[in-house]
Amino acid sequence: MAEITLQNIHDCYAYGKRVAEGEIDIGTAAMNIARTGMDLGSARIYLRCVRAMIRGERYTGTVKEIAVSHYLTAIMSDYGFDGLRKALESLRLHLEYQKKYQTLAGLKQIYDEFMDVLP
Repeated sequence: MAEITLQNIHDCYAYGKRVAEGEIDIGTAAMNIARTGMDLGSARIYLRCVRAMIRGERYTGTVKEIAVSHYLTAIMSDYGFDGLRKALESLRLHLEYQKKYQTLAGLKQIYDEFMDVLP
């Protein structure tokens, strides 16, 4: 499996935003990202994460901490504090779901840091 690069993370956000807004379907977005070298399955997981964060829904796939941090920052920039609140709810739901399987101390720390940003 190829290493997930910062460019892949950025591409997944850009495409994930378009998926969340109904401009493109997740399959097409994943194929476009896979053409740049990211594993197709990983692209789908990252796209689902972005879509869920924008919508404030739970996601279940494992995504690198650096990607989660980037997505939270980008969502706050694009959607403001209301968008960040939705994204943090999505992350909270993910952490709750993952408790059964693993402890995600790094993601919990990212969650806490971004919660501190909210007014």
